[in-house]
Amino acid sequence: MLLASLGYALGPLIIQRHLGGLDAIGPLAASLLIASIVSSIPALLALPAEVPTMRVLASIGVLGIVCTAVAMLLMYFLVGHAGASRAALITYLNPAVATLLGVWLLDEHLGAGGITGLALILMGSWLASRGARKQSVSVVLET
Repeated sequence: MLLASLGYALGPLIIQRHLGGLDAIGPLAASLLIASIVSSIPALLALPAEVPTMRVLASIGVLGIVCTAVAMLLMYFLVGHAGASRAALITYLNPAVATLLGVWLLDEHLGAGGITGLALILMGSWLASRGARKQSVSVVLET
């Protein structure tokens, strides 16, 4: 979990600093290839007893294409247009959106801890997106 959090924090900075001038498809393809190779090792050790249903395979396809590849392309776009610090805010808003969708679509219960967490996420994201306050400087001219 900590490694994933570190990746979400560093990802936009790496994109902005080292990959900003590249077409997004190249780094995206390379990162998905590396993730597929690393993930294939535990996947081969835990093969299912039977072939998954078409619904399961379609779900995996949607997760891979929409929720991973398209999301990464959008992250490149956000970093290029809004900067790394503001683009990283989307990773903080994801749990809030997922929680609200769970409550709305799946009739999940949202307790006091969840409400507090949502409020903290929204408040922190708002504070982080405001930017630095401009201080007015008075210049006194002595004659």
